Amino acid sequence: MGKENRRTGVKNVSGASSRKAEADSRSVGAGSELFTINEQGEYCFGTSCFSMRVKPGEGEIRVIVDRNECGEDAQRVIDALFGEVVKGVPTVYETKSKKS
Repeated sequence: MGKENRRTGVKNVSGASSRKAEADSRSVGAGSELFTINEQGEYCFGTSCFSMRVKPGEGEIRVIVDRNECGEDAQRVIDALFGEVVKGVPTVYETKSKKS
């Protein structure tokens, strides 16, 4: 497994293949092209470059960036994102309520 940074929970994972997860996945709901659920029950969103996995009830959201799969144009945003995460800055998640 990868080496974990205890302060932020960021892991460097080698050998993890998002193509494998995609191959093991199926669509969520009829016609959904955005999300898949893999054999481990994780909700998966993203590409081979950047993906996110949520396993309900497990207390973890995993964000995966495979720098080998990302084009040059994505490197700056990846460097900015993980540069801030490694510093330990707060991560804020927002949701807007559905309009009734």
